Amino acid sequence: MNLKEFSASKYLGKGDVPQPLVLTIASLGIEKFDDSGQKPFINWMEPIKPMLLNKVNRNRLMAITGQSESAHMIGMKVEVFNDPMIEMQGELVGGLRLRPVTYQTPVPQHVPAAPQMPTTPPAPTGLELAQLRAAQALQAKQAGPAGADPFDQEVPF
Repeated sequence: MNLKEFSASKYLGKGDVPQPLVLTIASLGIEKFDDSGQKPFINWMEPIKPMLLNKVNRNRLMAITGQSESAHMIGMKVEVFNDPMIEMQGELVGGLRLRPVTYQTPVPQHVPAAPQMPTTPPAPTGLELAQLRAAQALQAKQAGPAGADPFDQEVPF
């Protein structure tokens, strides 16, 4: 007896999915086990093993597809990924999960830069502040006393 063949599962496992896969649902069925238990499974259109569905993945599949009837799910795409954060009896064991397919739109090569928002000018330095105060004092002196008419000045010709 070949022990490798004996231990190989006929269903998709976390070791079969090193990176996320986008797969298309071909059909759903029910696997009956020797202990009188049964679980649903998905057959894929792609050449890959079928996947058993636990309760979490069944609920995710219905949420992703918006369907509860398996006949309406055929042809829909889902993403299968290996989630290392799945726990069983307090231990991180990892496992397969389903999620909606998320396509990233490629960014064109020549994208114009986003317009820069105006920034607040930096606070004036000591020298700039002194120059600003001197300019304000000169303007005040040229304006004359407070309340005086600015057009009531002598014009030197």
